[in-house]
Amino acid sequence: MSKKPGNAKKPGDLEEGTVQEKASLLAPLTSPEISARDLGGGLARSVTNVANVLGEDEDTCIIKYDPTNLTSLSTLCSVTGSAFVSRSVLAVVFVSILVMSLTAFGIVKAIDHWDHINPESFSTETISSVIRSISLAMTFLLGLFVNNAVVRWWGIVKDLEDLLGSGEKLIMMLIHVNADRKMREDALRRVVIACEMLRYNAVVGYFDGDADLNWSKKFDSMVKAGEMTKEDRDALEYVDPDERCTTGWALCSQSIRPIDDTQPRASVHVYKVVQDGISKSQALATSAMIQFPYLYTHLLAYMVHLVNVLTSLCAGVTIGIVIARARVAKAQADGKAPPQVDGSAIFKEILFLFIQVFLYQAFLGIGAALSFPIVPKGHGAMYRLPFEEMIISLRSKLERLNRLACDNKI
Repeated sequence: MSKKPGNAKKPGDLEEGTVQEKASLLAPLTSPEISARDLGGGLARSVTNVANVLGEDEDTCIIKYDPTNLTSLSTLCSVTGSAFVSRSVLAVVFVSILVMSLTAFGIVKAIDHWDHINPESFSTETISSVIRSISLAMTFLLGLFVNNAVVRWWGIVKDLEDLLGSGEKLIMMLIHVNADRKMREDALRRVVIACEMLRYNAVVGYFDGDADLNWSKKFDSMVKAGEMTKEDRDALEYVDPDERCTTGWALCSQSIRPIDDTQPRASVHVYKVVQDGISKSQALATSAMIQFPYLYTHLLAYMVHLVNVLTSLCAGVTIGIVIARARVAKAQADGKAPPQVDGSAIFKEILFLFIQVFLYQAFLGIGAALSFPIVPKGHGAMYRLPFEEMIISLRSKLERLNRLACDNKI
């Protein structure tokens, strides 16, 4: 099935390889699309270093925390795992401030160059009214988007809970009906295979190189680790990647088939657990395939970026006018003292720009991250559901249960 290695880029570590973004609505500045086309490598590296200085990995996954701790003022100093260390958010804030600074500098230089331009005649009321009109509609759409993303995220979490619970219930039922050790070990291995096939099929598209080659390397690593037999691999490679999770459950059903003769009454309940696992796997696979409508998400992202750009321009024009007016007043007074610039007005514009751009971009990033949080390590997502760690925990738990059953302790 796999193509020749010479025709594909080496993916490196399959779980922590370099990520290639599929969509650029929320692309960080380190992506090739933006850094090469729009901003240049220097700016991209500067924004990336901001998160590195903070000592933070963007897909830091905080699973357990005490919500009551967030009610204290210490929350203002806590940035671990928050939107404040998201490279995509910091990148947009950085670019917005850069646009504001360049606009202000251009206004000041233009007024200095053309003496007939009167800074008192400038007004930002028109662009401010446009920003207010767009923000009104965008706030509603952005709130609806984040709310739907949270609901979708919670549904994925519940499906994962039921999926992993089905694997645990299956092994417990086999222990209860006194299934032999080989049956339990085969069922355990294939339950984990089914879960891993579901996860890897969702994340393989993020890795560099040919997908078939990445799948082949994944199978090689699992066989080498004893997590898969050659028979399991032959069956999984025979079907398409989207069908490998269901095939894993089918192999699990094959492992427990002998209980039809030894425990005919219990077999019905055992197979029902397998069917539940298949149902939850299909639900998660559907969540991976069906996203929010592109028309809605694209328009929302477009409006967020448009408002950020307009706000940056408006702030730059305002700051430029404030500085230009002070310089003109100094020239008219023919004084030797430095121009009296209204610092409070400049500070207000910078603060408003930072808060608005940060909040809009952060909520857009949060909604995008929660819409489907099953991504590989190192992907750089604002949030990553620890599906891989959950599978490892499930394997360890089931192996301990099997050992206890072999020792006749349960």
